[in-house]
Amino acid sequence: MTTPRCFACNKVLGDYPKLVDTRDDQTVFVGNKCYVLIRRAGDAGYQPPKGGPRLFLLSKEPTR
Repeated sequence: MTTPRCFACNKVLGDYPKLVDTRDDQTVFVGNKCYVLIRRAGDAGYQPPKGGPRLFLLSKEPTR
């Protein structure tokens, strides 16, 4: 069995992977560190340094 890896950086996923959108009818899992970068990128999306499609949040996070 293979170890699940982050779609953006290819590192091993931690205990709480996050689901994000590629905007081409695909959702993928990323690790917590990459998820923070995707959140910071906002509506422009995050372009992983190793290539691949831009990554976007699935929906707005609820605010407290």
